Amino acid sequence: MRHFTLLLSLAFLCTCNRAQPTDEVPWKGASFLQPVTTSLTVVNASADTLELDISTRDVPDFVEGDYPGKLLPGDSATVSLDIFVAADCFVGLGFNHSLRPLLPGLDRKLVLTDSMRNAGPWEAHYTYLDGNLLPIRPAGRQPEMTDTLDHLRTELTARYAASWSQTKADAPAVWLDSFVRHEVDLAVLSDVFDKKGYMQFFYGDTLTISPQLLSRADLILNNPDYYDNVLYNRLIGSVAMYTHQGPADASSSAGARNYGRISDYLITKFPLPQQRSESLSAFAFNQQADQRMYEGKDENLARIRKELSPAYLRRLDEQQGRLIAARSNASGIKILLNSELLTTTGDVAKPSDKRTKPLTLYKFWFEGCYPCIVQQPAEAKLLERYPELELVYVAFETARKNWLPYIEKHQPPPAKHFYLSKQQKPILIDALGSVGAPTYVLVHEEEVVCRQCPKPDDPLLEKMIVGLLN
Repeated sequence: MRHFTLLLSLAFLCTCNRAQPTDEVPWKGASFLQPVTTSLTVVNASADTLELDISTRDVPDFVEGDYPGKLLPGDSATVSLDIFVAADCFVGLGFNHSLRPLLPGLDRKLVLTDSMRNAGPWEAHYTYLDGNLLPIRPAGRQPEMTDTLDHLRTELTARYAASWSQTKADAPAVWLDSFVRHEVDLAVLSDVFDKKGYMQFFYGDTLTISPQLLSRADLILNNPDYYDNVLYNRLIGSVAMYTHQGPADASSSAGARNYGRISDYLITKFPLPQQRSESLSAFAFNQQADQRMYEGKDENLARIRKELSPAYLRRLDEQQGRLIAARSNASGIKILLNSELLTTTGDVAKPSDKRTKPLTLYKFWFEGCYPCIVQQPAEAKLLERYPELELVYVAFETARKNWLPYIEKHQPPPAKHFYLSKQQKPILIDALGSVGAPTYVLVHEEEVVCRQCPKPDDPLLEKMIVGLLN
């Protein structure tokens, strides 16, 4: 049996040093400065070779290289993470895709035969978690439809309570039952706020956040008993984005405004004073680890660093050094751009061979990616303003039969088009890490300027283009 190990260092909000009523969480005392190394092992016990995907939700993966893209029968892969509160992991092996929490210090083992099951010393704990959380948090679902956010909250509260498949008596530890109940409370509010963001982003609709809804969110965020949970971090980000104004520039992109609001909220309004430095440090590290660029990112990080003590700054600098070392090999993107990909004529060609202008903006996208479509007007404006710039679309995670019809339907601005097959996806991951969409790569002459560039609607990308042309 082969064994693959990948070391990741992730920054989540930390646990606080408090006593549990009857049973303490195993990771009591962990912190941003003293995280707990925890492993997630996935075993392919089926008779088939299966594609493997393990990633962390809401926190970018930054280590590139030795990650196995598939597992042969009997193979296993182990990912070790430094965490200090529960982490959300997306686990995909073959046909089975799901969100699985990872608790600090509780090494997790998943075995796939005809279904995914837990194994190892913490089997009972994770089986209890999955029995209660998987039904209410399926991977890849669309936000619920609703007329008001308060109505959606009422519906979800009733539905999630009814979906619990295991009772308090089944919990192998008292703290675990409390953890699940807090996670359900957070899931309700997170889904409600996700719905607001979904409708606002894709349809321009604004669903009102009522005083009652905001009061409920504030009540939970001010309760330190919720701080160890997976969704606390996401809920506080949603509250900041949709209720906090902050110093955001109206001319900035939506992403830049949102990150600016979160930064300012954590600095000025974070509700738990004892965890403030931990939360600021965790957010700062998440921003360092995220290769995406946006206008104001450096300023946000500088503001946060001013709030932190030397111990936290040293830890951030150490982690930044690990990031630089992990990304020091830039050959991956050149290998990708020199790979033979399918073209619209049915032939294969290397994207690098088709460059005809000094600046090339590569867009990596997939079918059904609405944020990809939203960027098309901004792409068209850049092409109009800068004739030295060309646009190249590279499709991935898209059915080949749908590729060209999808382009025809959505009419992107003038661009060259390439198709990256499922078998070629490991090349993409080696080049860009964990790939979301749209992801932009800017090349000037033969040099890669950025591998996770600002999106076209972010003024920072245009500033970069102007600087390269002058």
